[in-house]
Amino acid sequence: MHLLNRRTGIALGFLASVCLATAQSTDAPSEVPTVHEHESLTPDPGWPVWIKDFTKQQRTENSSAIISIGQDELQRPCFFLADDIGMIYYCAVDQAAGSGKPTLSLERVRFSRSLIEALDRHQHWDFEALAIDRAHHPLSADVPDTIHAYLSIEGHGVGLGDETSVLRVRFVRTQGENESEADVWRIEHVGEAMPGARFWEGSTHPDRGIKGLAAGQRYLHLGLESIDARGTLNVHGTILFSFDREANLVTTQSTLAWGVKSICGAEAIADSVTVLLDRNHQTINVLRWDMQRPGWIADVHQFPLSLPGPEGHRYAIPSLEGIAVDASGDLWCVMDPWHGHHRLMGAAPESTQVYMAAEIPMLYRFKGHPVWSACGLSHLWSVEQEK
Repeated sequence: MHLLNRRTGIALGFLASVCLATAQSTDAPSEVPTVHEHESLTPDPGWPVWIKDFTKQQRTENSSAIISIGQDELQRPCFFLADDIGMIYYCAVDQAAGSGKPTLSLERVRFSRSLIEALDRHQHWDFEALAIDRAHHPLSADVPDTIHAYLSIEGHGVGLGDETSVLRVRFVRTQGENESEADVWRIEHVGEAMPGARFWEGSTHPDRGIKGLAAGQRYLHLGLESIDARGTLNVHGTILFSFDREANLVTTQSTLAWGVKSICGAEAIADSVTVLLDRNHQTINVLRWDMQRPGWIADVHQFPLSLPGPEGHRYAIPSLEGIAVDASGDLWCVMDPWHGHHRLMGAAPESTQVYMAAEIPMLYRFKGHPVWSACGLSHLWSVEQEK
């Protein structure tokens, strides 16, 4: 199948080997969306923080994805974090009132036998994207006991028999083995996201896979990290697939016209609103879809990000690889250290130098009100945000 993206006029010949076992495929409408550029977003006071539980001396490694799951009984924002070395963590964030320094609590998520069996065909358990399923979980302030989600595992070469996969999974909270042990989380395999579908084949390569997942009520969006920049594919955009679960239709489009180069995180606010994180351009992009014309993006709102290190120290090179939006509309991003390039620029305390050298990931928090107000989307939030 040879797909021609009318929006950019680029022949996506590299998708010729696409296999659509469960869905038809089409290109997005040809109209170019309106792009709105906004002022830079600055992290909340006290952010970012190292993704490390200093009480348990536990940290994440190469954090590549984050989803918000609500607040616990202590009113702490809670998340699941995925690492590209095959680990998933439950994370609770505690920030004292006022300007108190945030602290993190981390717990390893246990893998069920069903998930281990599903992952056995992968040479590397390279988790690159997580998405909470909005069909089961509209934005809510409370952490449920069961959470439905999607998980992307990056392949390391079709020729090696290690293909990219997108799975439906379920997180289940269970009681600890005794009264003194806290509740634990287990992740179970439910099935393939789209049984038999492989429409992304031909566009994924080793270390270049699906890093953006966003699951709305009706649509599942899959964003590629990047596409090959050589030869006929020498463009400054990437590819966004949108699967309409009701119509059984996949829409394919290039992001070239609206300037997203590397999709490394996504979040579905509603079927009409999707958030994409562009790692290379270090921007948050809010996509507003025209629900009368499936596959057409009416507006894109772009927000550059200010990315200082802990306590304001500058570092090179920021590499954000996951985004989540909580029930009050605030935005959270994880930074996966880029090996060999993750270093301080200028003087800093010895502790900061040690953590930087150890390549500990960071967690950023950005106030959501400026974003949703600028996009005309403040009405989506049931919890009034601080201005």
